[in-house]
Amino acid sequence: MATWWDLAYLIYTPWDVGEPPDELVELVENGTLKPCRILDIGCGTGTSVVYLAAKGFEAVGIDVSRIAISKAKKKARKNEVECSFHVIDFLNTAKLITKLPEPFNAVIDIGCLHSIPKDERKRYLTSLKSVTRFGSTFLLWAFLPASGRHQLRGPPGVSEIDVKRLFSKDFQIAARKRLDSDFRVMIFYSMKRASALEKRAKLSPENYRKR
Repeated sequence: MATWWDLAYLIYTPWDVGEPPDELVELVENGTLKPCRILDIGCGTGTSVVYLAAKGFEAVGIDVSRIAISKAKKKARKNEVECSFHVIDFLNTAKLITKLPEPFNAVIDIGCLHSIPKDERKRYLTSLKSVTRFGSTFLLWAFLPASGRHQLRGPPGVSEIDVKRLFSKDFQIAARKRLDSDFRVMIFYSMKRASALEKRAKLSPENYRKR
């Protein structure tokens, strides 16, 4: 996998737009997401990590591509910000815990999950739980599954139903937003890692009656 991504970052990366997502900028600028220890999964060339570091966050980025991480480190030096980058496959939970043992207050994923095959998404959730604590914020940007003329292009995508199935036991989806583009529809999700009490409350008979 790393070889493919390395080649992409050497040749053509249409997803690397050079600006952090508008939704992330809005949350930071309006104070909803305050400076904290934050992880960018699949950080690419580090655009969002550098932006967050400049805003006072303890920002860390990981990516499976050594080429991407090399570019990210150069970007951080050029912008004179303090942040860290690591070559790590997010699905390798053991290595993730070894390299990043301290949990994060917030985690962002701008296009990693929707590139992962469906049968490997439980590994993704295991890793996500290993790098978060109860109350941690999780921000996810994910393309919907491809269809029509886009079926053979881009990542496989992930449906809203599959997102709910994967995360609902451990994370509360606080908000979602549809993002239209010429390429494909993307959904932005804002979630929070649920505590044991919150998870029990969700499953209580009283709450079922309210549904």
